[in-house]
Amino acid sequence: MAVQRKASEVYRDILGGKAQRWTSIFSELYEFIEAAAKLDFNEMRLEGQQVLYAIQMQLYQAGNIDFYLQGCGEVVEGFYNRREVWLDIFKEYSVTFKNEYLEHGSNYKRIHKIKKALELAGVNITTKQAIATYLKHLDK
Repeated sequence: MAVQRKASEVYRDILGGKAQRWTSIFSELYEFIEAAAKLDFNEMRLEGQQVLYAIQMQLYQAGNIDFYLQGCGEVVEGFYNRREVWLDIFKEYSVTFKNEYLEHGSNYKRIHKIKKALELAGVNITTKQAIATYLKHLDK
């Protein structure tokens, strides 16, 4: 499935212009192999898209030649959907969102990641507040 997003756009929006390491390709490939070992075809499909995404981001970074991403549409759109939730979360705490706040991960369905992201932004929240934020965004 073709993504109607250019590599430069995703690099700016999702990676915040920060270089992605080559090891990310190997990490995603390992997760693909784990899914294959479990014969989890849905997970294999998603991890395969993650591998393609990581390779294409490396190609963009290495050559700075812009192109439309291919074969990773579902995961890229998932990144953008998560980003929208994060924008809402940071708005609730009156903080301007920055990609670097997600250095510990972008899965807002993990309470510890909500807490870490907000702490990196200078917001000191309790675990109870992080749980409330989690529950508010659980169905998104």
